[in-house]
Amino acid sequence: MEEKRVSFRLSDREHTYVAQTSYGELLVGEVGFRRDEHPRVYTNIKIDVEVVGKDISPKAVEDAVKLSLEKYCSVNAMLKNYVNIEVQWKVLNSNS
Repeated sequence: MEEKRVSFRLSDREHTYVAQTSYGELLVGEVGFRRDEHPRVYTNIKIDVEVVGKDISPKAVEDAVKLSLEKYCSVNAMLKNYVNIEVQWKVLNSNS
């Protein structure tokens, strides 16, 4: 079994985590909504992905997010039939 680790740090923004990468920063924010009744399972999850760096291709980010959801994300694979998962992404090109 292969072990995967990614280091994220909590951002100054609420519900957002940041990873430093070779191209800049990857920020991932999430908010989950649960039922009022027990069992209080999640019914909706909203994920915001923000990529900050220089000369970043929006198409490459879009493709990476789609591949993550459709092929590589085991959590999405487990939940997608039971929870409404909304993913938004954006690219912020910096000058540095």
